[in-house]
Amino acid sequence: MKLITSHETTDFDGLASCVALQKLLPGAVIGLSGGFTSNVHQYLTLHSDRFRTQRCQDLDLTEVDLLAVTDVRKRHRLAHVESVIQRAVDHPRSVRVIVWDHHPASPDDLLADEEHVQPVGSVTTLLVEQLRARGVEIDREEATLFALGIHEDTGSLAYARSSSRDAAALAWLLGHGAQPGLLQRFLRPPLDGLERDLLVRLIDGVEEVPRFGTSIGISALEVQEVPASLARVSSEAFRILPHDGLFCVYHLPNGKTHVIGRAEANTVPIGAVLERLGGGGHAGAGSTSIRDSSLDE
Repeated sequence: MKLITSHETTDFDGLASCVALQKLLPGAVIGLSGGFTSNVHQYLTLHSDRFRTQRCQDLDLTEVDLLAVTDVRKRHRLAHVESVIQRAVDHPRSVRVIVWDHHPASPDDLLADEEHVQPVGSVTTLLVEQLRARGVEIDREEATLFALGIHEDTGSLAYARSSSRDAAALAWLLGHGAQPGLLQRFLRPPLDGLERDLLVRLIDGVEEVPRFGTSIGISALEVQEVPASLARVSSEAFRILPHDGLFCVYHLPNGKTHVIGRAEANTVPIGAVLERLGGGGHAGAGSTSIRDSSLDE
């Protein structure tokens, strides 16, 4: 079996890059952790017949002889395919591992047989470039999904890591029918009541920590009811607040503490900071989840 997967809690860049990679690996199965960001979950509810994904726990992973991983290469973010990864380590000839990624290297990275890693804003960009170079046909639904992946991971080209290659990929996708109306619908849905309440609490509770000539805000909350998207609330708080960087710390009812960071271009290395807590990300955005910890810790 050829298996394509991405990181846990799959976002649009993860989903879009899986679908794009499937076009380069005909016959491959997309198997994911089963967890999605709220906007991706909504999207797949409407398009599950068009973009078929399966849960890895429903697949016979002993049959996997090719594992293609996209938008991630840190092993700890691939727990749903850990058995395949370990088999590749123990018996290298039994599983071929391919990685497509755009994140900085870390000590936890997979040892892959084939790597496609470049510092662009979205890994979907790398795969769209391959589709274009190989003359692979795409329809407007695929073009829209790929555009969603690039827009989300580059902040619609506003994040520091965005590149001219991301812009060129988006232009090509628009030329192939990407639908701007759907981009707006799924990338910037309005906050619901629970999310608005949490946003107010975040803003009211923020404390400023001046460091190295930058303004860093930290807001830590006990969350009794988890909203649809902590990431969306965090991004909106960062947009409103005047800080160069913002860390939103949420202690959830299940005992986990979730940390989401956002920063202006070239000010606070969010990904590197959160990597120290077992997470990661980019210069301007990242997250981590810490088990069995208190808010004070």
